[in-house]
Amino acid sequence: MSDDELPPELRGYGAALPTDLATALDSYADDPTVLRDAAAWALRTAIAAEDAAAEANAGEETDSIEDAEADAERDKLDGRPEDVPSKASVVTKHINGNDYHYWQWREGEQVKSAYKGPANPTE
Repeated sequence: MSDDELPPELRGYGAALPTDLATALDSYADDPTVLRDAAAWALRTAIAAEDAAAEANAGEETDSIEDAEADAERDKLDGRPEDVPSKASVVTKHINGNDYHYWQWREGEQVKSAYKGPANPTE
């Protein structure tokens, strides 16, 4: 798929992906579930790395408008609804023979979740 076939907000992503990683992901081209899981893992890892960098730079002056725009863009890319916090992760639940994705996060002692969609939307 070329960049022209992608939604505008996804164009240009992956250009810096190391060849060995791209090759490994290409080997799963026939399994969209694995690729979606890999994308979710990569997004969670990137967010954690960005959060760690932000904590390390907490004493430095930041532009809160740019931070808010970056958070909104990240949420838009992973399809996160506004009421789901950025710390939420995606979990898969097996119900009545079908797999479903849910956003899941903690609020104090409670674990909250919100429906994301079927794990295999083509089925």
